[in-house]
Amino acid sequence: MNTNETKMERKKINHEIHLVSNYRALLIAKHIGTLLLILYFVPAAITGFDESPALYILLLHNILPAMFYLLFTNNSKSHTKNPRILKPSAYDEVKEEPKKTHTLSFIFAKEMEADTPMLPQLKKKYQYSRLKYQSNSISFLLTCFFLYLWQQQDLIQNGFYLYQYAPVVILAVIVLTRFICIIFYECYIHYSLRFGGV
Repeated sequence: MNTNETKMERKKINHEIHLVSNYRALLIAKHIGTLLLILYFVPAAITGFDESPALYILLLHNILPAMFYLLFTNNSKSHTKNPRILKPSAYDEVKEEPKKTHTLSFIFAKEMEADTPMLPQLKKKYQYSRLKYQSNSISFLLTCFFLYLWQQQDLIQNGFYLYQYAPVVILAVIVLTRFICIIFYECYIHYSLRFGGV
């Protein structure tokens, strides 16, 4: 095998490991963010503080990935061709295929499962798919943005001192969790591949 081909394969493998690690880190950060929002919401609701921002962010944090996934999946299915079994005769009406429009959801979904992975067993083990990764990634960014906006409102002036900084603490925890988990999973997957764990 050529040296350039070996380098290219190694780059592809490292890229796939990074994607899977990033996806797993996203899921862990999502679960920790959900837990922290619940831990804020319940005491705030009991003690009478304004808990509505936490509730809205909690709902968006958990509903948006599923909404994006359904949106991109439905759009990607509409771009698949229906195979013809019989050859068309001169009397058949051949329908013209609609022109493919490169909409936002088509761009996200066009490489859904078309690319052949170098490590299919790794993606299967960690249940990685391109659409799941992109859906969770977009919702994670939106969650971070809404947490930042919530902190900027500065509505929590009375009550416990820690409540004033709850949004920025949750934001910092989920961002740090994501980065730490990416590094951990990359090291762990490399180690597993080297010693036949995957």
